[in-house]
Amino acid sequence: MPAPDWSGLVGTDGQKHSLADLSDKEAIVVCFTCNTCPYAVDYEDRLIALAKRFAAEGNKCVLVAINANKVKDDLLPAMQERAKAKGFNFPYLYDETQQVARSYGATFTPEFVVLNKERKVIYLGAMDDSPDGKNVTKRYIEDAVAATLAGKLPERPKRPPSLRGAICEGAEVIGHWSLVSCHSCSRVGSLNVGVSNANVET
Repeated sequence: MPAPDWSGLVGTDGQKHSLADLSDKEAIVVCFTCNTCPYAVDYEDRLIALAKRFAAEGNKCVLVAINANKVKDDLLPAMQERAKAKGFNFPYLYDETQQVARSYGATFTPEFVVLNKERKVIYLGAMDDSPDGKNVTKRYIEDAVAATLAGKLPERPKRPPSLRGAICEGAEVIGHWSLVSCHSCSRVGSLNVGVSNANVET
């Protein structure tokens, strides 16, 4: 499907960002994440490493992180503090209206989307098959990027990658599957769900 557009998202650098700003990139990885979900925090070093890899490989692909949560510790000032403390080497944008997250169908953190050169969504799901980064056997994002740079579609995973955490508005999850406390979503294994369509290019 065509990638929903975005513009005017303020980043931790204080500047406004848009999808059009990335028109020179052959691929874009969008990560819907946040400051407060423990699963999202667990991924921060992996995001930094992924952005470094893209830079080392000629910046044909870029990583963009978007936070759509509206709890206090996920607002822009807290995002700026987090980005500085961790040394984020990628744009970290605040989706204040949650419209971008909704338009991409993102309801979990972290959740990843890969866009190809034609700005179609070719992948939606997890980064890899290991929530804690250990014993990784399938690197879904890296495989999807490699495929699109080669002008191909990524293979559909045999088993849908599971996601954990949830995008929250106030104290409630906005996902269609449950309304639970933002705090209770943090480490509850029963909230794991599968991606219904990991390869979604049409």
